[in-house]
Amino acid sequence: MLFVFTGLMLLSLICGYLMYVRNPGVSTIAKHQLPTVSIIIPARDEADKLPKLLQSIEQQNIAADVIVVNDGSTDNTAAIAEEFGVRVIHFNNLSDWKGKTAACYEGTRHAQGELLAFMDADTWFEDDTSLRRIITSYNQGLIAIQPYHITKHCYEQLSVMFNILTVTGMNIFSIIRPKENTGAFGPFILCSYEDYHQTGGHKGAAGAMIEGFALADHFHDNGLPVTLLLGRGTLNFRMYPHGLRSMIDGWAKHFATGATKTLPSVMALIVVWMMGSVTLPLFIIWGGLTTTTHLMIAIISYLIYSSYFYVISKRTGSFTRVTALLFPVAFFFFIYVFLQSAYYTFIRKEVKWKGRRIKF
Repeated sequence: MLFVFTGLMLLSLICGYLMYVRNPGVSTIAKHQLPTVSIIIPARDEADKLPKLLQSIEQQNIAADVIVVNDGSTDNTAAIAEEFGVRVIHFNNLSDWKGKTAACYEGTRHAQGELLAFMDADTWFEDDTSLRRIITSYNQGLIAIQPYHITKHCYEQLSVMFNILTVTGMNIFSIIRPKENTGAFGPFILCSYEDYHQTGGHKGAAGAMIEGFALADHFHDNGLPVTLLLGRGTLNFRMYPHGLRSMIDGWAKHFATGATKTLPSVMALIVVWMMGSVTLPLFIIWGGLTTTTHLMIAIISYLIYSSYFYVISKRTGSFTRVTALLFPVAFFFFIYVFLQSAYYTFIRKEVKWKGRRIKF
């Protein structure tokens, strides 16, 4: 039994390494001559988040044309945006096409930049060179950046598995080089005005549960590259600051849909890595019931696994060593929310988010 447990632990670690062997970030070199950029921010009841984002845009060492699309907000989202002197588009959409994709597309109708950057309201730039470095990283097609997840309350640490799997589930961060098209992260997307309208932009993603995947498909269909980068040191976000219930609903609304885009080979690596979250607690229990030597080996194995868990979690967000030590708790929370997501996605085929019912 000792060899079984140690073998499973080693296999989990190997698969964990192979599923997340690549860690690409934004350029550290900033060019001086750059194309102009319009930043489009779809905002629905984002009064508490907008100031941090708009302040970070103000601090950038290059100018940007900033457009906030006020998508039927019931709070003072528009007033806050106007205080910062940015353009505010009041988007009272009465058509069947609603939500983020419609608001983003509306924003492009007013954009003046050669490049279009779409930013979620809960994102912000890390320092005053961030936007310049992101634009320097751009060449053609579409760049999608997964922001670094800043957490403050204890319950937010439970997002750790979702952050890791959001990245690894995109396939390209593993040792496997996918032949199929990749998806795209949604919080920050950058493309040229020309490429956006050539591909249909967010109009082509109308009705999609995860707009990043639909956008990426259309860029691939037009022979344009899609580049995925990680935002640590460049771009941050704080996803669910309003409590555990909000966080559960937020992850549940789309995670099962995203999982269907992961390659079977990459999914196999992920599943075997996640097996460690169940195997290692059982290993410790077994060790406690047998001999002191077995228990010590089990504890050492547990600490090795949690150390690697900590390493990859820090690539995606401000997750702590305590969270890494309690990785089984994060795993079972993930399973609970994932089952809810699967129910919403494949059985009820409807989610509720920000006062709207979204059917798919």
